[in-house]
Amino acid sequence: MLTYADLTGQADTEAEFARLLDAIRGVRRPPDASATATTLGLSYDLRGTAQGVEAARAERSYRDQLVSDLTWHDFRGMYQFEQNPRLPLADIYQELGLLKIGGAEEHRRTRERMLTLDEAERTAEVERRVGERVSGALARSQRLVALGDPGVGKTISLKFIALTLASGRGAERLGLAAPYLPVMARLAHFAQVLGREPTLSLDNYVLQTIPKSYTTGLADFVRLALGRGACMLLLDGLDEVGDTRTTGQSLRKAVVKRVQQFADRWCTDDRPNRLVVTSRIEGYWSDALANCDHVELSPLSPPDEVKQFLLRWYDAHERQRTPAPLQATADRRTAARVANLLPQLMETPSVKRLATNPLLLTILVLISDKVPKLPQKRAKLYAICTKTLIESWRQEQTDQQSRLLSDLGEGGEEIVTRVIADLAFWLHEHYPGGAAPLAECRDRLLTYLTTDEGYERSRALAIADGLLSFASCEAGLLCERGLGQYGFFHLTFEEYLAGYHLTRVEPAKRHDILTKRWRDGRWREVLLLAAGQLGVVDNRQYDAGLFLNDLRSMEPAGPDDAGRPAVLAGRALADIGASGVNPTTRRDLMRELRQTMQDRDLETDRLHDPPRIAAAVRYAAGEAWDELGGLPDDLDAWVLCRGCADGGGDLLATKYPITNTQFDRFIQAGGYENWNYWGGRESVAWRWRMAEHNVEWRGEGPVTQPEYWHTPRFGKDRRGYPVVGVSWYEAAAYAEWLTEQLRIADCRFRITSPSGVNPQSKIRNASSGCPPRPNGSG
Repeated sequence: MLTYADLTGQADTEAEFARLLDAIRGVRRPPDASATATTLGLSYDLRGTAQGVEAARAERSYRDQLVSDLTWHDFRGMYQFEQNPRLPLADIYQELGLLKIGGAEEHRRTRERMLTLDEAERTAEVERRVGERVSGALARSQRLVALGDPGVGKTISLKFIALTLASGRGAERLGLAAPYLPVMARLAHFAQVLGREPTLSLDNYVLQTIPKSYTTGLADFVRLALGRGACMLLLDGLDEVGDTRTTGQSLRKAVVKRVQQFADRWCTDDRPNRLVVTSRIEGYWSDALANCDHVELSPLSPPDEVKQFLLRWYDAHERQRTPAPLQATADRRTAARVANLLPQLMETPSVKRLATNPLLLTILVLISDKVPKLPQKRAKLYAICTKTLIESWRQEQTDQQSRLLSDLGEGGEEIVTRVIADLAFWLHEHYPGGAAPLAECRDRLLTYLTTDEGYERSRALAIADGLLSFASCEAGLLCERGLGQYGFFHLTFEEYLAGYHLTRVEPAKRHDILTKRWRDGRWREVLLLAAGQLGVVDNRQYDAGLFLNDLRSMEPAGPDDAGRPAVLAGRALADIGASGVNPTTRRDLMRELRQTMQDRDLETDRLHDPPRIAAAVRYAAGEAWDELGGLPDDLDAWVLCRGCADGGGDLLATKYPITNTQFDRFIQAGGYENWNYWGGRESVAWRWRMAEHNVEWRGEGPVTQPEYWHTPRFGKDRRGYPVVGVSWYEAAAYAEWLTEQLRIADCRFRITSPSGVNPQSKIRNASSGCPPRPNGSG
C-alpha cells in the first residue's frame, strides 16, 4: 500500500492543490478551505483513494485531540492554593497587544531610565508604550517572533492559537482565512534531542515526535501538509535553550540554526507555511532569527484590559460552578467580583504595575479569592509573587522537578531566596543598568555561598552554576540581558529582593548602608520595600521601628536635604502600616511629618523664619502625613475675618477647605438622598442630581458622590485632601445640611455658598462645629 509520502509528488501536480494553495495565499477559496472550514481538506487531493479516507481520519483525530488537550487551562504552580482551578482557555484568554520592538541597547536605556522614576512615573511610562501597539501582525506575517517578559503570556498565546486553529475558529479569532494545521513544540525539548543527534533537522524532529503524542500515521499527513504550505509551526521558549556545547557550537546557536533552516525551506512563497517563535526579550538578540517580523507582547493596559481580563476570568469561573448558575446570576456575580477587585488593583501605582503582567495578575486574582481584601502592602504582594516563581510556577509549567531544589533538600527555597537577594543587592549597588557579566554574577554567588552560607568551595561552585540556571530557566527571575550579561527580568523584583537582603544584614551594617544610600533616588524603592519586608512580611515590629528611627536620624548634607529624612521615614511607615510599629514610633514620626509640612523646627516647634524646608519636601511630607491618617486637631475650626464680606461686613469662614473627611459625613448622613437639602423635588438642583447631569462626567443614574471620589490621587482615601469634583448644586446641598447640623448644635447661623460664582466651583466656606461669635466667643 502506498503511503502519503509516496503520493506527495503526484499530489503536488493536481489542480485541487493549486486551488488550495491559492486559498491559503488569500487569492480565492475552494469549498474545503473557506473562512469557516475546520479541516485542511487535504483528503480532497486524494479523493477516490484509501489514503484520502485515512488522511481525513488522521487530520480529524489530530485536531480533536488538540482541542481535548488545550480546551482546559489549569493554574498549576501557584503554591498558595490547595485547589487547582481549571477554566476554558478560549473563555479566559485575553488577546494581547503587540508592541513595536527595539534592540538590546534600547531596552538597556529604558531600564536605566525607569530606575530614576517613582512609582507613578513608571506606570505612566508603561502605559505610554502600550499606546504604541501594532495590529494584525499574526495575520500578516509568515514568520513571526513574539518576544516578551516572563509571565506576559507567550506560552498561553501559542496554546490559544493552536486551540483556535484546531477548532476551526482561525478566521473568527485570529484573522486567518485558511484553516492551518497547528503543530506545537517546545524548543527546550528539541534542544535535548539535538544534543544527542547533532544532525537532526527541526522538521524531522516534528515528524518523529508528533506521532508519539497523537494518532498513528500522522507523520506522513503532516509531511503532506508541510509540502502544501498548510501548517503553522508554533515553537515555544527559545530562551529556555541552554548553552551546552554541540559539535563546536553552543546548543542555542544550533537550535537557532535549525529554526532558520526550517523557515528558509518551508516558509516561502511556494510553501506558505507559517512560523511563530516565542522567546524572552533579554538575550534574544545575540542569536536572532533572520528575515522574520519581530514584535513584543504588550502588558495589559490599565484599567480597561485589566478589567477585561477579570471579566473573562470571573465569568468562566462562575460558569464552572456546580450546579451551574442562571445566566443572570452568573453575570451579577461576575460584575460584583470585578467591581470589588479592580479598584484595589488600580489603587496604588506599584500594584497597578503588577496587574499589567498576566501571570502576576493571575496570582493577585487567586490571592483575592482567599482574602476579603487584597493586601495593599506591596512588600507582601511581591513576597507572594517571588515565592510563587521560586517554588512552583516554572516547575509545573514544564512538568519537571527542579534539580537544584531537590539537591538543596529541605529549606532549599529559603536558601535560593537569600542567595538571589544578595545578588540583587550587589547588582543594584554596582551595576545601575541592571546587568552584569555572567562570570561576575557567578563569582558573587560563590562568594556569598562560601562566606555567608558556609559551603565548601567545590560544593558552592556547583550550587552557583545551578542557581544561575534555576533563576533564569526555571524561576524566571533572572534573564540574559545581552551576550553574557545577566540581570532581573523585572526591576520590581531586583528592588524587592535587594530590600529583602537589607533586612537580613546586622543592624550596624544596615545603618552604614542607609547613611550611604538614603539620598540616592535609585535606592528609594529598595529602602521602602525593606521597611515593608520587616513590618509586614516578617512581622518584626521592633526591627521595623529601629529601621524607621534609623531613617529619621539621617543627617542632612545641606539645606536641600532639610526635612527629607522625615519624609522618607513617613513613606516607609506608609509601606508598613501603623500597626507595623509601636505607637511611640508612629506618634513621633507623625509629629515630625506635621512639623516638616508646616516648616517648623523639630525641637522648638516654631515656624522657620525665613523658611528652610523646600516647598517640594513640605508637599511630600503632607502627602505622607495624610496617607498615614493625619488630620489637623482644629479641622473643624472657623476664623473671623472682619471687614471681609461684601459691603465691608465681617465674614466667617472655615479655617481649611472642606476635606474629603468632612464631605464624607454629608454622604454618610444621606445628604445625596434627601431632596430637602437640594431645594425640593422640583428644584433644578434635584433634577440635575437625578437625571440632568452630564453622564459622560458623572455616569448614568443619580449622582451619589463627588466626581473623583474613588480616584486614588484625590478621592475619599485621601482624608485630609480638599474634596474635588463637586458641582455647585452639591456644594449648596452640603451647606444646607451643615446649617441643619449647626442648628442642632444650637449655633444660630445659616451657612450659604458664595453667590455669583461659576456653578462648577467648589464650596469654600462651610464646615462642622459652631463658628465663633462676632464678639469672639465660641
